[in-house]
Amino acid sequence: MKILMLITTVTLTFSLRLPDVSGQNLQYPVDVLYYEPGQTYFVSNWNQEGAGKIFRADGAGNITGIFYTYLKYPGGMAIVGDVLYVTNNYDIINYNKPSYLVGIDLNSGQQVLNRLIDADQCYLDLMDTDGTNLYFGNSVKDVIYKYNIQENDLTELVQASQPFGLCYDYIHGRVVYFESDFVTSVIKSVKPDGTDKKTLLNNFSGYLEGIIMDHNGRFYYSSWGDDYEWGNERVYSNNSTFSNQVIVSTGHNRPFGMCIMPEKKLYVCNWGGNSFSFPDISEYLPVNESSPAPENSLLLSPNPCEGKSSAVFSGMAGVAGELTLTDLRGRVLFNTSVNILRDDFSVDLDLASLSGGMYFVTFHGVSVRLSQKLIIQ
Repeated sequence: MKILMLITTVTLTFSLRLPDVSGQNLQYPVDVLYYEPGQTYFVSNWNQEGAGKIFRADGAGNITGIFYTYLKYPGGMAIVGDVLYVTNNYDIINYNKPSYLVGIDLNSGQQVLNRLIDADQCYLDLMDTDGTNLYFGNSVKDVIYKYNIQENDLTELVQASQPFGLCYDYIHGRVVYFESDFVTSVIKSVKPDGTDKKTLLNNFSGYLEGIIMDHNGRFYYSSWGDDYEWGNERVYSNNSTFSNQVIVSTGHNRPFGMCIMPEKKLYVCNWGGNSFSFPDISEYLPVNESSPAPENSLLLSPNPCEGKSSAVFSGMAGVAGELTLTDLRGRVLFNTSVNILRDDFSVDLDLASLSGGMYFVTFHGVSVRLSQKLIIQ
């Protein structure tokens, strides 16, 4: 988050005075995610007195309720199982108060985790998960953390300069993250074990904030531009190799976290505008809904289903690859190696433990990638 940058370029009075927030008024939204089982959105939100909240919101950006109130300056969020995790900062000015990782049970609304990350000189920003670990940056100490949920184990994954935004690329098994600066920013990646650090996009002009990935492996990222004139910042999209950057939308006011809506739109938090934006991204999600070519196809049967389905391959004998089931958030729920032995070949999917909603089944081989939507009733 660029509060640190704001302090160096505007008066101290402004940086200390955030507008008051009470009740269910949206102010300074930081991150948003979609919870398919409840068909609702969760929004982390600041206010002046350090009494931040997590709101519930609908698909039009209307605040429909308060989910959790016992926070200071909440940042990034992620859902693993029945728990919503959020980074919680006690200080946004001097960074001399502690920062925590908080877990909240989605069914009861009760806190199940309050893990101290750092007692001082710490600012935890946006977050993502691979379903087992949480990844989030400390933009004051310039490090990205990896937190194993089951083991309650915190490690430093990699050193990174002001790593505000990151996401987990489940297709390539890597963490994609920013090193942000108002002059020039860089997009990099690192494996979950801290190895194979790469530069994916160099010399981006301006600050980078939030980044997410869709089920096709395409990325969307928000920027605060390359100056301090707020109100016309952009959201970008790029392919999996970061070789085809395009502008998705303009007119944002300091955009932060985002998520992908079932309606093929982005749900963008405009932190400086105290608002949301909903740019259409349907042109970047062309796959999965058209019928595959019969000579090279993946079908799901039955679909919709109740607890069980099968991935049926046609015309692909001898092809090997990975079969993956993901949710709308991009979390990998099922993954297995598949060797297609004949032209009419199927793999059974046991879905009894999953809630009703929309999922994606993807087969990724050396020269082929097929994906289909799966509806569980």
